[in-house]
Amino acid sequence: MRDKEDVKGEKPKPPHAALVLTTRPPTSPLTTHLPLLCQTASLAYPDLPATRLIVLPAKAEARICEALGVPRAGFVSVLDSAANVPGGGKSLIEFVKSKVEPVVVGKDWLRKAVVGYKETVIKSSQVAVPSVVKKK
Repeated sequence: MRDKEDVKGEKPKPPHAALVLTTRPPTSPLTTHLPLLCQTASLAYPDLPATRLIVLPAKAEARICEALGVPRAGFVSVLDSAANVPGGGKSLIEFVKSKVEPVVVGKDWLRKAVVGYKETVIKSSQVAVPSVVKKK
């Protein structure tokens, strides 16, 4: 199955996340990759402010679930486009950007090592394999 392409035949970039909220502890195996993931996602959009990572207390999940109308919400991403929606997250995004610093992993080594966003390319080919019949 092919990915969706725009009119020019180019794949559109995934939407930029302004914020990533989690109610899981930072030492959990479910969250230890989030700082690196937020920084790499930010590198795909050098002209936009970096994605902010916010770790909330575990008890906050119940209130987030109630507000969103979902049974579980351990991880929530707020896209930049939410600021343009009436009643959207513009004030939340602006508040967090003024109070929370962007995630930087390892003294900026990642920014120097990666020059732009590169998609994974896997070359594969199909080969017919003859079936072997066991002799009795």
